[in-house]
Amino acid sequence: GDTEMTQKEYVEHIDGLKAEIRRAWLHGDRVIALKRAIQCAKMLSDTRVPQFYPSMFILIAGILDSFSDLVFERIKEKHKEVS
Repeated sequence: GDTEMTQKEYVEHIDGLKAEIRRAWLHGDRVIALKRAIQCAKMLSDTRVPQFYPSMFILIAGILDSFSDLVFERIKEKHKEVS
């Protein structure tokens, strides 16, 4: 059968990963958040559906940018605790 995802399904999958990263981070599960961020980054190597790639790239870049903000804020907090 045809198991190729539609663009809508792909976007929903990516949105689900974004929500999972944020939820895990807010619950203190940094390892899960990091694993999901890595999973998103690895998705960028998937070029099987070239017509989805531009929108996929933008969505995943946004997720990775948000994740980097979470990490940066945590580092700032830890620095304040030490100072």
